[in-house]
Amino acid sequence: MPLNYVFPGVEMANEQRLGDNGYYVYGWACAEWGHIYYYVGKGSKNRYCSTNNRGKAFMAIFNNWTVYPVILRSGLTVEQAEQVEDEIKTDFIFNKGYPIMDGEGNSSALKNRAIRLAKEQLRKTDPNWREGRERIELPDFQKFLKKQKDGLMTVDECCAELGISRRTWYNRVSEVV
Repeated sequence: MPLNYVFPGVEMANEQRLGDNGYYVYGWACAEWGHIYYYVGKGSKNRYCSTNNRGKAFMAIFNNWTVYPVILRSGLTVEQAEQVEDEIKTDFIFNKGYPIMDGEGNSSALKNRAIRLAKEQLRKTDPNWREGRERIELPDFQKFLKKQKDGLMTVDECCAELGISRRTWYNRVSEVV
């Protein structure tokens, strides 16, 4: 599904907002922060405009700035709403840089979740994708390993010559043995 957002100033009737399926994805935005979103969630009925059962950080923002709820996508099943919520959160965090928080006011938890989802997508679409640093090619590793096993060099000396850490050394040794 394409991500089409309803932004402030766009008026919609309640029937349009909620749609036939009754679930939607909504956000809370702060006018004084340039109308950026700080919360995205899924809901039904009037959840989008309710402040019941909100976390401390959410309520601190609500009580100290001019904020408002916005329906971002409507007419969804609960499964669609969960998927769209994840897509919008990922888009808002990574493409727009919004400080989206979860229900407890923790933005890092959502950022970590978005990172996990992005990595899962990369794994699915790119068979050559590998997390972490590029693997260091060590064409002389076997030669240094033999010298170390023969007692001619210490592990520290081999690591210094190869420009690698002891961890990398032992990881490579475990691959060879």
